[in-house]
Amino acid sequence: RTITPKQMMMVRYVFNKCSAPIFVKLLASELKSVASYDEIDILKLPIDISDGMDVLLTKLEEKHGKTFVGKCLGSIAASKSGLSDCEINDILSLEESVLNEIYTEYQPPLRRVTPAHWLYLKESLEGFICSFDSDGVQVNMLKHDGLIQIITDRYLRRDKSKTLLHSVLADYFLGTWSDGPKP
Repeated sequence: RTITPKQMMMVRYVFNKCSAPIFVKLLASELKSVASYDEIDILKLPIDISDGMDVLLTKLEEKHGKTFVGKCLGSIAASKSGLSDCEINDILSLEESVLNEIYTEYQPPLRRVTPAHWLYLKESLEGFICSFDSDGVQVNMLKHDGLIQIITDRYLRRDKSKTLLHSVLADYFLGTWSDGPKP
């Protein structure tokens, strides 16, 4: 697949305004969904890193659910040393708002976020999230400080949201719910 000369002209115009590597990645992510027969309106392409990240997060929310994306990325951004896949699933499973968003029609006997939910979002974040070994465990972190800041501003800007999320993380790592049902 190739883009048309007119599309390339629009991409070059936007690229000339900002050529930072993260912006190129955001622009490429946006262009993946463009077909050669599509008209590219200059206003639909991101014009800077902040706009590109906002477009990315909005598309992720539409695809995976606003609450799920917000709680998931907020948890990763709030963690200092990253979270493993299992920790992310466990933490998200403690959030009733996430479970209510996922299970709208079917109510399983044990309500938990399945590993597939997180892995599907993780796949959508390719290039923006990294995994590395920390004390023998693979943990996930956001790759870019700008993305961490935008996620923090978007999902943790209210003191109540930030405090609640840090409280959930603290309770999880203290083992508050390890031997009993969640409250």
